Amino acid sequence: MTMFEHDSQTLAALVVDNPDLERLEALLEQFNVFEALGVVRQELRHSDFLAFLLDPLQNHGLGDAFLRKLLQKAVVVGQSDTLPVTLIDLDIWSLEGVSGQREWRGIDILLLDDQHQLVVIIENKIDSQEHSNQLNRYRQVIRQHYPNWRTLALYLTPDGDEPSAVPRSRSSAHTCGCSRRGLGLGRCSANLCVA
Repeated sequence: MTMFEHDSQTLAALVVDNPDLERLEALLEQFNVFEALGVVRQELRHSDFLAFLLDPLQNHGLGDAFLRKLLQKAVVVGQSDTLPVTLIDLDIWSLEGVSGQREWRGIDILLLDDQHQLVVIIENKIDSQEHSNQLNRYRQVIRQHYPNWRTLALYLTPDGDEPSAVPRSRSSAHTCGCSRRGLGLGRCSANLCVA
């Protein structure tokens, strides 16, 4: 086993099997802010809230902690050498400069890391499905506006549905299922599509 593989496994164990984080997540699962506000099935409200938490520049006091945790879990779930980032990258990078946008070119949540040339696309679906070849269109838009940037695309649904069109021909494309709870997003499941 190489040192890199050892470090990757060690970081994965820290992120995935952390009893303190699991206890905190269990406490958080007892209260659902979306239920309290009566917006459980309102996709726009979910996306607004996620975008707020994922943007380190917002005034929530979390800095890049929520974003870092989400990306670390996505990398662990993705488990592929074609992913555009590694656990080591996420451990050493500062993500404080990442900026977030809502509904840019139709993308639910767009996160941009200029320093590391990383684009994170989040397509959030509740009570609807991907339509009009959305994910492929979004990838094309990103390739046009951010050529040579690494792209990580997350497709989130309550039931863990897979996106309808995941490019199979590109070696950098990867799809896998993961739970929204596993990503730290509550009691729903999700699919992760990495482009």
